[in-house]
Amino acid sequence: MRTKLLQEIESCRNQMISIAASTSLTDEEVLKLSKELDVLLNQYQKYEETLK
Repeated sequence: MRTKLLQEIESCRNQMISIAASTSLTDEEVLKLSKELDVLLNQYQKYEETLK
């Protein structure tokens, strides 16, 4: 689970950076990916808290 989440986070982050570099930080797709990244990061944080 941890590895899968980390892979998804990295993939989403890379997509967001790539699109932002070729468009702008306010591009609709960049904002969508940013929200997805927030969700993934929250999931990861909750997962890590369950391991404590």
